Amino acid sequence: MNFIDQELQFFILQSLGLLAIMFPAFCILSIVRNSRAFKKKGKLMWTLVVILLPIIGSFLYLSIGRDQVLNTEVRSDIR
Repeated sequence: MNFIDQELQFFILQSLGLLAIMFPAFCILSIVRNSRAFKKKGKLMWTLVVILLPIIGSFLYLSIGRDQVLNTEVRSDIR
């Protein structure tokens, strides 16, 4: 029974580790692909936030920074 618990703990730890790597990587790729949507220093600022605070920075980017990208795309479609 203890062996199963250790396997489950190891699986959860691996999953969290993978998430901690993939989540910021997704955000950085999004920042790079949508670099025209940011002002000059915005791209650098969001990249540093995501790199220095991987989990929290990724959530911040997706909740705040991604809105900037979407708003810019909507404005460019209207024009």
